[in-house]
Amino acid sequence: MRTYFYLILCLLLSLYSCEDIIDPDGLLDNNESLVIINSFIAPQSDVIAVKVSRTEFIIGQPINDFSVDNKFAITNAIVSITDEDGASVDLPYSENNFRYQIMASDFSIVEGKRYFLKVIVNEKEFNASCRIPDKRIQSISELLSDKEDDDKGSVKVVKVRFDDITETQNFYIVGAKIENTDPNIFISRNSFDFESDRFATDNLGDGTTISSEGILRKNDFLSGNILKLQVANVEQILYQSLLASYLNSQSEGSPVEEVIIPPNNILETGGYGVFAGFQLTEKEITF
Repeated sequence: MRTYFYLILCLLLSLYSCEDIIDPDGLLDNNESLVIINSFIAPQSDVIAVKVSRTEFIIGQPINDFSVDNKFAITNAIVSITDEDGASVDLPYSENNFRYQIMASDFSIVEGKRYFLKVIVNEKEFNASCRIPDKRIQSISELLSDKEDDDKGSVKVVKVRFDDITETQNFYIVGAKIENTDPNIFISRNSFDFESDRFATDNLGDGTTISSEGILRKNDFLSGNILKLQVANVEQILYQSLLASYLNSQSEGSPVEEVIIPPNNILETGGYGVFAGFQLTEKEITF
């Protein structure tokens, strides 16, 4: 199954227009729990999924530090997605994946269309909307090289290059990973580490060529496997959510760094999360 794109890193938890900048002190009334809702949809995904969890408020902790693993999954929600033409689908809960999901073949996700998410938990309704970007990156080029890294030793470097989509402001997430074709060989890590290079925009100019660089230990880069390069054209709120999560993880434990409050486009009080669209381009190379 094609994943949501390994770049959808952890649980994607400042902002513009209808998205609220959240004051942590005003998130909850009487220390009630939050309903965490996250869903990221694309025409290229094999599965349409929505994760619905409940988390307890812990004074002094940022939102993206909440514990929302499977033991907090809400299993009795009513979840549906509707497109701008009125077509709708209900998503049943999957006990195996701890989320509400259907196969993408059961409901069309189309570029440029707007979609509406509705989640009902204990008779309380939560709503959000997203719009799939109009276009995706048409081609990806790559350059592989070797170098010595101070922390990781001998590493393989991949430089991913692509041309910005013109005449619109764009936000990109870049990734690369190894797909092991030999089950008898153990790979300790299959994802290239792009660090902040995974986040790219067209701020330097419309239509410019964008380049991002990631590294992987050479011991995990074995011949006979598949290198999969990935570039996603994502909605701004998804970009901001991933960026906030990354920056917070980098500053974790620092007494001087301020927590970046992640974005939220769940409309009702008591709900928090992101419903967003993206378009994914992949390139596979056998080496």
